Amino acid sequence: MRFFTIALLKFVIIFNSFSQSDKTEFILNLKEKHISKYDLGQQENRIFLKTDFASPYIVNSTEYKKIRDNVILKVELVYTTFKSNPTFDQKALNRKRIQSLKKLDPKLFDSEVTEWELVGQTDCNDPGQGKDFYHGFVITYRPASTEETVKKEIEFIEKALSGEDKYTGSSEKYEVVSDYTIADEMPSYVGGDAAMLNYISKSLKYPEIAKVKGIQGTVFIYFIINETGEISSARTIRGVGGGCDEEALRVVMSMPKWIPGKINGKPASVSYMIPIRFSIDGSSKVSDAVYYTGEIITTEPYVIYSISSGYLSNRYTSDSTIFKVFARNPKWNKMLVICDFTGSMSPYTSQLLIWHKLNIATNNKRIEYFTFFNDGDQKADNQKQIGMTGGIYHSRANSFDEVKDLAFKTMKGGFGGDTPENNIEALLDAIEKCEDCRDIVMIVDNFATPRDLSLLEKVNKPVKIIACGTFGGVNTAYLDIVRQTGGSLHTMERDILNLMDINEGEEIEIEGNTYIISQGKFVRKYKKKI
Repeated sequence: MRFFTIALLKFVIIFNSFSQSDKTEFILNLKEKHISKYDLGQQENRIFLKTDFASPYIVNSTEYKKIRDNVILKVELVYTTFKSNPTFDQKALNRKRIQSLKKLDPKLFDSEVTEWELVGQTDCNDPGQGKDFYHGFVITYRPASTEETVKKEIEFIEKALSGEDKYTGSSEKYEVVSDYTIADEMPSYVGGDAAMLNYISKSLKYPEIAKVKGIQGTVFIYFIINETGEISSARTIRGVGGGCDEEALRVVMSMPKWIPGKINGKPASVSYMIPIRFSIDGSSKVSDAVYYTGEIITTEPYVIYSISSGYLSNRYTSDSTIFKVFARNPKWNKMLVICDFTGSMSPYTSQLLIWHKLNIATNNKRIEYFTFFNDGDQKADNQKQIGMTGGIYHSRANSFDEVKDLAFKTMKGGFGGDTPENNIEALLDAIEKCEDCRDIVMIVDNFATPRDLSLLEKVNKPVKIIACGTFGGVNTAYLDIVRQTGGSLHTMERDILNLMDINEGEEIEIEGNTYIISQGKFVRKYKKKI
């Protein structure tokens, strides 16, 4: 299987600065985002720390107490770009505002994964208008899990597994693709992805009847690319009507020969799926999403969306990390999979369960053993001892229903508590339970740093880490785990296999971020400009 990301996601990268003053200067030198006026409509999972026009002081600082222990996903500093005095120094004012925020929570500036953004509002034309524009910080956070949010997370996963529409709650079903092949080397369009996109965009026409009736949506086309690269057996898995289904099918069927996929080094027939989106503005294009092959299809590709957090942004859509990593690594076998089932991991755990369900159904039993953990089964934080935190569950992987039930048991057993997790304790426990497992894969929440890194010296096998939620950069704790165990790091876009080869003072760039080895550990290298 293979997945492609069509949209280029623009990530604002935050490096772990060598000092908080450096971090302040880094934030001040971010490229300013310009908007007409900030929309305050989205209130859920955000707090607003207000300042007056041209003032550096936060007037409602007590609001921050509500989220001090939560994971901070994003901090926006919002202001107006209008200058009544040509000598006015916006940067100096922003520096004072940042200093006011730092007094509330200095630890916020040590975060490796929080995204920062400067937002300048351009529609303010005189000082009198200033009071009508928001000034201050907008902080987006991830709420702590509760019994109620865990129930919703489980419902989310159940719908994803059943093929129901997980966005609207509709009970409408979608076809499950079963006639597919997992190839060692997937087919490719001659000229690459860009050439394929260009061909589709030039060939596809919005049907007139769909325009008149206002029909829009995404059409999923499934097809086979045979041993000679020809397309056959094309059909619509999900359509929208109004002639869009037929048009998408026509364009796919008219594509020239592909470079065929390979199994065991020989050309082979391989399945493929493309979502094509028809927009009401009259444009038609390949969905800003993911190409699927042999997966259970829902209304749209998977996104970073959690019922418990409600945090959804276009910046973070198209996150199919688990699908993509497994697709890029078809030779992983007899896997021991250790997975974090805390917090808002359901977008990723649902992908893991769907992928495993499909593999079991087609006798591709690549996972041997599962270990799920929840950081202590609701144990009080002050009772969590290194190596004895608990909340760790195990299962052989041959029965999907047993694995699913264990996953839900893990989720129900633990929620709330502090952010750090007992990753290494779970890893050591898992290795002991399945000594004959070959590839050790740990799926982690990039926002949560392990509380038990002191146990890492006991790990004597390479660990492949799949880091989920790396849009703000990779948590350096996981880089250290990979380097120390001789393993590998896997993000949605890339497999990093050489971290153990990096020596003191040397650097590596990962998806636009620069990391350097300092005193035997990875740190983010500070950059003054983006």
